[in-house]
Amino acid sequence: MKWATKHLLLRVMIGGCGRDFSSQVRDLVLQRQPPYYGLVSLKLTHRNASNMQATGETIHAYVDQKRSSRNSNLALLKFLAQNAGKEPAMSEQLLSACKRYFEDNCTRFICFDDLRPYVEHLSDTDQEALRIHFASHAKGLSPIADASEVASNKTSHMKIADKEPQAVGISWLASEINSLKTDYMLKVSKIRSKTILEAFVCNCIRLYKVSMSLGNDRVYSDNKPGDDACILAVMGLVLLSETVHKRYLIHITPLLEFLLERSKHNYQALLILVRVYIMLGAGSLAMKTYRRLAIKHLQHETLSHVLFTRLATIHPHPTHMVNNSSVEKKDKDPVEGLGVALESYRSSARQSAFGKRIFLEKGRYNMLLGALQVEETMKRSFCKVMWVLERRRMKRFAHYADDEDYFDLLGNEGSRSFLQVRNVC
Repeated sequence: MKWATKHLLLRVMIGGCGRDFSSQVRDLVLQRQPPYYGLVSLKLTHRNASNMQATGETIHAYVDQKRSSRNSNLALLKFLAQNAGKEPAMSEQLLSACKRYFEDNCTRFICFDDLRPYVEHLSDTDQEALRIHFASHAKGLSPIADASEVASNKTSHMKIADKEPQAVGISWLASEINSLKTDYMLKVSKIRSKTILEAFVCNCIRLYKVSMSLGNDRVYSDNKPGDDACILAVMGLVLLSETVHKRYLIHITPLLEFLLERSKHNYQALLILVRVYIMLGAGSLAMKTYRRLAIKHLQHETLSHVLFTRLATIHPHPTHMVNNSSVEKKDKDPVEGLGVALESYRSSARQSAFGKRIFLEKGRYNMLLGALQVEETMKRSFCKVMWVLERRRMKRFAHYADDEDYFDLLGNEGSRSFLQVRNVC
């Protein structure tokens, strides 16, 4: 299919030509992507000056028609970011587009995640200008902002003026958190000055304290709207512990424990708390917190390293902090926990073989390719090797009576290499 035909069909999907076409053509052209992203992808596969200009004009036209459309604005940001390093005009447009996107979407908690890939394409000068603009705009949305700040952000204030007081507070809170995340990425994490870090941590804690009156009517399983402010304070304290003194790690635990009292299912906070306990040498507390994550199956590949990495050096024995009879042995004994994590690789191999057969029978070849990628990842897993080593160390330190070694998971070549160093490990 020629570029012009694809471009026309994408314009039709967005609504520019007022025509309909079959879902088969839609899947063929877009490959299950939103039409705005399809335009950008199409420009990349047919890169020349005229095609790039046509793509840019199309995206700009739809952004002007529907400024509130998140997909169209993200497509514009992606389009500008791909050319920002080559053309100064594109860099200026990217800076303006980032500012406009923040102004329109700063009251959404996802705003920073949307902007982050594109902010990195800006120069240091533009990044600093963007950071200052974000902070000023967020401050202007404060329910207690002065008249000059309200005037400078009149449009944004009109958007939240009709909301309930709780909604107004949460909208302002989201804008402040998005601004603080940008501040952390562009300034705090780079300079790492004690004065700047301490001021940043204090601002985050102050914002979290203000947020405690917001969102209390949410469902029990939901996170509170101010949780990210507390997480940012923790990140600042981690940087202080690395650059100033390790004692700052002690301040992290009460913050996260308090957060988890209010948001019991904030898994980001749980993971950080487990790692901080390990850094402090509190293995039993780490295992007690790790149990709340309820990690299963393939999740061990990406999450279990938070607890099990070098755990044998600080806590090779079972914990006595979890005495509930209903608690499984794997949550009390790290050797058993590592055994369960390693068993997930065996079950994954069995399920992969079954899944591939089903996908072939049903003709779901896209899913088959995904299953093959997962299977290859699990075969080459570095975590799997670490868990075998770590479990062997724990068994030796704790005088554990168990003949299972899991060498079969390493493959023939891996087993031979492992047997050469088994006396060292």
